[in-house]
Amino acid sequence: FITSERGLVFALTEGGSSASTITISDTNKSLPGVAATPDGAFVLVTDATDNVVHVIDASTNALVDADPQTAGVNPIALPENSSLRDVVVAEVENPTDVYAFVSGTGGISVIDLNIAGSSFQQPAVIDFNDGGADDDEDDPLPMSSAPGLLKVSGDGYVYAAASNASI
Repeated sequence: FITSERGLVFALTEGGSSASTITISDTNKSLPGVAATPDGAFVLVTDATDNVVHVIDASTNALVDADPQTAGVNPIALPENSSLRDVVVAEVENPTDVYAFVSGTGGISVIDLNIAGSSFQQPAVIDFNDGGADDDEDDPLPMSSAPGLLKVSGDGYVYAAASNASI
């Protein structure tokens, strides 16, 4: 899967002999990050223009509705993080589930993808700054500097590269 600045994602066949076009938007969008779930069933695309993550069913190349409670095909909204950059997906053992980690200027947003078999359920964005009370905001994990690229290790650790970061 390859993204463009024109709101398009291209799904290449194995060997690259043909490609399908998936339209995220009819207008220009910054789509800097792409990651697949461990089983390859779904692909996540970060949208830095709208601060959302689009979900694509890799078998049909169709956009997946991440919020069936709302009309239309909705992406995963990350309003508390901005200028989204990278996305990685990791299967975590405790609690067992598949999570997406999305970097942006607000830090790292963590999304429980709620994948049941080959079915995509409504995802849950984890809030890292409730202060003990649910404030209906999904604050990202803050960092001392805006993270850029993310990498996930084989044992489930997520690493973030950030310029001007402090430890």
